Amino acid sequence: MIQIGAEAIWRAADRKGFWTCLADRMVVALREQAAAQAASSPRQIIRTNTGNGLGLMAAVAEKPGKLIMGVKIVSLTKRVSQGSPSHPGVVVLIDPVSGDPKVSLDADSVTAIRTAATTCAVTRHVRPEAVYFTIIGTGIEARSHLLALSSVYPKARFTIWGRRFKLASNLASRYACQHISVSAEPDLMKAIKGAHVITSVTAARSPFLDINHVDDAAHVNAIGASIPGLSEWIPESFRNVDVIICDTVEECRRQSIEIPDDLLDAAHNVSAVLDEPCWKIANLNGRRSVYKSVGSAVLDVAAGAFLVDYLQS
Repeated sequence: MIQIGAEAIWRAADRKGFWTCLADRMVVALREQAAAQAASSPRQIIRTNTGNGLGLMAAVAEKPGKLIMGVKIVSLTKRVSQGSPSHPGVVVLIDPVSGDPKVSLDADSVTAIRTAATTCAVTRHVRPEAVYFTIIGTGIEARSHLLALSSVYPKARFTIWGRRFKLASNLASRYACQHISVSAEPDLMKAIKGAHVITSVTAARSPFLDINHVDDAAHVNAIGASIPGLSEWIPESFRNVDVIICDTVEECRRQSIEIPDDLLDAAHNVSAVLDEPCWKIANLNGRRSVYKSVGSAVLDVAAGAFLVDYLQS
């Protein structure tokens, strides 16, 4: 079985054109899922009474002449220290004929890059003119989102805010020397004010962000709270959003407590938004929008297969 570790994945992410190609592949995967050409199981979490356990997500994607199968297995333990992987585990691609495992990829890195690439695909579609970006968070998802968005928006200016300013400053300093216009801001309200796009990628258990504090025509990528029990944004503040987009409305209902159920009744699946080129102009001009992501095994498996092909090219 081929093993692809984090170092190889991040080396690939540094190649020119990587993020655009992966974002395009994530769009295809979302469309395949919407057309029932790809399917995934709901995220399953198995725990003992001590809180330790496993997270499981499986998917199958079928297209003419090619069948992709895989599963993501993530370790969930209470012994997690600062700087530890947020998704320690593996994404395993399976031979559809023999059933044998073909490829094992680092789950933490695959999750980070597929999430950022999908966010990038949505953002470039609904806010192609954006210049000022704010990233809330300092972990691996903040890193991947900074790389993905800056590759598609090379002239953009990025601000990073984190609860620990030193971590935000370190992340900004690391990439400021790589031709990315990025700086850290210790004041959350200053970081948000004037931003065209705000992307939150924290593991907050209690909401600390308010939609009412973002500009009236801003776009928010609410990425961090992807399982029950986590929440970055004050749920009731979503009532002041004009357009809500979900990777799938059904999965957002099942896996997140962040957006009230009655608001999800009027939300849009992201595949429908991406399929309509004029949608952004007709529906978002001067309006506040949110993209809520909870993730999908279809994206994990598609990203894993993409990486295998990309690294072999």
